[in-house]
Amino acid sequence: MDRIAFFSDDGSAAVCARMVSDGLARLETPVTLALQPHLAQEAAGTGLPPGISIVAFAGRSNGFDVEQALRTASRSGGTVAAALPLSRVDDNVVRGQFDAVITVGASPAAAARAMRAARYDAGSDGSARAGSHGRVPAWFLACSDQAILATKARLSAIDGPALPLATRTLPAVLPRALVAGRGYRDGQVPDGVAGGTAVLLAALSLAVAADPWVKRLDAAGLASLMSARTLPAERALSDRLVGLANAYESLLGTAGADWSGDDLAVSPSRPRDRRAPAARAVPVDRTSAALPARRAYRA
Repeated sequence: MDRIAFFSDDGSAAVCARMVSDGLARLETPVTLALQPHLAQEAAGTGLPPGISIVAFAGRSNGFDVEQALRTASRSGGTVAAALPLSRVDDNVVRGQFDAVITVGASPAAAARAMRAARYDAGSDGSARAGSHGRVPAWFLACSDQAILATKARLSAIDGPALPLATRTLPAVLPRALVAGRGYRDGQVPDGVAGGTAVLLAALSLAVAADPWVKRLDAAGLASLMSARTLPAERALSDRLVGLANAYESLLGTAGADWSGDDLAVSPSRPRDRRAPAARAVPVDRTSAALPARRAYRA
């Protein structure tokens, strides 16, 4: 059972956890959404897809509270997608409960704090792998209007001389309308865009949970995970990623015409000439493909 946690000091972590839950629910496997009490109550009233259950953390969760909530979630099996305050990300007991730790922020200030929380010293045990004394590393997820932060984070993770304060960054950006004002599932974004983003974020989260110590993740890394089928764990992950790739491709095929507009831009650029038609863009990093097409992995 993978345990995926999003940390923010606004509502964006809960939005991301909900999106991952919705994306994984397309695989028809159990998913547990773990939220703060008021958010859990709110989510329960929105009509969750089949297969998603909810558990609530204590009001001010410490390591013991998180462990107890996850123990309750484990009885349902499947994956846990959790949302916690950014202030808890440095708590080793809390952080140690999860396989993937992802920081995010809706506003530029919140995103800057989230990125700082995900930084590590590239020359120290921040790059240590499982089995060492290093804690599970954090990854940063940017929104579509946070191009400067996303660029800084990606440049610090490129191959070459180790830079201080490197940052592991997911190769995707969230459309700002999905997180600003917690607009997910309230009609602000076309269903195809919301569903496609949920599937993509679910796949990336599973990939990070499989190897959180990898320095960066791209389409080639996803393809490698999708084609690795030697061990039982590899086959299980491959099946889930291929299933999500199929769902993503289907969503693009049926709702591709809706994937456009300012809120889906990969990054802000110079002011657009309003006389020209808006260019289409999917909410992913142009330097890294989204999910590889399923046809390459049928064998």
